[in-house]
Amino acid sequence: MLTSNMRRAGVLLSALLATASSTSLLHAADGIVSQDATVVLLGPKSFKNFGDTNTLKVSAIEKSFLQFDLSSLPAGLQADQIARANIWVYVEKVQVPGGLSIDVVTSAWNEDVITGQLPPSTALPG
Repeated sequence: MLTSNMRRAGVLLSALLATASSTSLLHAADGIVSQDATVVLLGPKSFKNFGDTNTLKVSAIEKSFLQFDLSSLPAGLQADQIARANIWVYVEKVQVPGGLSIDVVTSAWNEDVITGQLPPSTALPG
């Protein structure tokens, strides 16, 4: 589990919102990570929970999950009212060069129980 300071420094999500009113109102808000965990998809470590570690890993057999606290966004906000959302990920170490993909998590999960044996379902954004 990352501390709140690490969460602020390591991953930031910001959204620029345009409301559907006659006067164009813009609102910017930050989403702070509320949960994070890495899962190992293959082998004996796929049964282990890594929700309490202070690093997130991504590899051919590891996935990391982030959940953002979006309570700072206006009540009643709809997805089509979000003009732009940015996510910044700061990388500490690269062992093997490669890409990073971001998917939408479509089922509930909890950093205290998530494992590679039962990862939440995901879908491509959009």
